[in-house]
Amino acid sequence: MREHLCTNFQTQTNPYFRYGLKIWDIMIRAILLLFITAAVNIVLLYFLKIFWYTYILTPVGQRFVTTSTGASQVVLDILRIDSVSLSIKVTIAAFTSCMLISAICQVLYIARYFYLSRNFFGKIAIWGLPLAAAVATRIQHIYGFEDWSTAYAVAFVPTLCVFGGCFKFTRELLPEIGDLIRKVSLISNQIIKTFQTKETNKEADRKD
Repeated sequence: MREHLCTNFQTQTNPYFRYGLKIWDIMIRAILLLFITAAVNIVLLYFLKIFWYTYILTPVGQRFVTTSTGASQVVLDILRIDSVSLSIKVTIAAFTSCMLISAICQVLYIARYFYLSRNFFGKIAIWGLPLAAAVATRIQHIYGFEDWSTAYAVAFVPTLCVFGGCFKFTRELLPEIGDLIRKVSLISNQIIKTFQTKETNKEADRKD
């Protein structure tokens, strides 16, 4: 009996086994997404450093630093932090924030009506940019950025890279609240029927 249950559990027809495989597949895809996003951000910051330090050596660059102190300070605040450490931490912060928000949207039907129906640029405008703002607010205190725009500039690229994947992952993993209620109701009814059947059998045995 035990061997039969173990064999049945490990078959593709078992819904719990299939769901476990789905979680494993999404974990691998999420790790790849995090790795690629962090790598892209590291490369961008590296080229930004090269461009910036080359630019400020030119007369135009020196004039820009003198006249646009606010923008210059934003760039310097970003470049003073280690690129690898910054990219990894911001990527993780963007991923966790987007996963939380997309999970809520998936369960409450928001993703169905306000995300899936949008085109690529609509998704970026309605979801990507506000999510980047939320991530910027989160990391501003972590890195001690005095200017919120500095945090937004840091969070912009990682957030745009991961938010679409987060919505896709939560759509594959989580049911909407209506489906969840129906599943809970179905399981509850099955448990009640099983309990009633056992009670009926016990009563029948007693009469016998």
